[in-house]
Amino acid sequence: MAFTAEVAQIASVSPSTVSLVVNGKGRVSPQTRQRVREAIRRLGYDVKPKQAESRSPFEVAVIYCPDTVHDGEVSKLTGQVIEGVRGRLVKAGGHMSLYQGQADVTVDILFRQRVEAGDVNGAILIGPGPRDGYLDYLVGCPMPLVVINRQPRYNEFSSVSVDYHGLGKLAMGHLLSQGHERIALLLGPRREWLWRSVVAGSMKGLKDRGLSPAFMQHVDARNVPTDMAQRLVDSGVTAVFTGDYTAAVLLERFHEMGVSVPGRMSVLGFDDLGFISSTGLKLTSIGYDKQRLGRLAIDFVQRLAQSKRKLGHLSASVCVRMAEGQTVAPPAEP
Repeated sequence: MAFTAEVAQIASVSPSTVSLVVNGKGRVSPQTRQRVREAIRRLGYDVKPKQAESRSPFEVAVIYCPDTVHDGEVSKLTGQVIEGVRGRLVKAGGHMSLYQGQADVTVDILFRQRVEAGDVNGAILIGPGPRDGYLDYLVGCPMPLVVINRQPRYNEFSSVSVDYHGLGKLAMGHLLSQGHERIALLLGPRREWLWRSVVAGSMKGLKDRGLSPAFMQHVDARNVPTDMAQRLVDSGVTAVFTGDYTAAVLLERFHEMGVSVPGRMSVLGFDDLGFISSTGLKLTSIGYDKQRLGRLAIDFVQRLAQSKRKLGHLSASVCVRMAEGQTVAPPAEP
């Protein structure tokens, strides 16, 4: 049996990984490198790396999930996060590889081969859902992992997220300051941590004023029911709070119905994606520094990878702010 195959069999790695360790090329995790060298010693060989492995550029895999893609393109939010990662890495002389995630990571053979060969120094996962194969896979890999906009259950990964609880409170505070008391909440899937946090913050903001939502329903931002705008009008609410994508759909539906915005109905979104209605109204929204999410994530990956002591799992949140537009105003006189 050839040298490479023998070592690979004993170390439980691929022959290509053995070659990387022996030739000092690519990026191999310390644990894998140690196993390969132990196997080489067991077989009685004396092989030294030809060059320092640390000279390879720092590489981070950035995986964005299907829910962050709209109409076949990466969402504006995800695009800004990726730019934040790219900008920080370029300054540090690093490199970014980009992947579109999916529920089943086993079909992404190239990605798994690069990770298992040690070609990747860390990973950033953007917006994973409740069941995400990439997240499950990466949690078990011996390299830094930072997840954007999802909180860990058991401290199994580092995280950077928007302060969604504060976002909900800010939204309610803004609508209440305008005189709205009958407020509708249109929210995404109940199971997602993001929406649970938005709901909790919104409910807290209303409860502090002795109020509760006048209308609340969970909807799919990509498939808003055609009768939703009419149901909102019939319910007697004067303002709607929802994500930017749903808000953009509602603006068009209200226009088709002849419902004046913001005269009869105020619409407040969040994510500050810069939507402008067909009537020229800029959506009022809650925003935050999207590129900062990416910058913080890459900072965490580098700190975790370069630290000589175990740092544990890191976490940070990005503050929110009002992004003024033209779709929120005091309610019309009865």
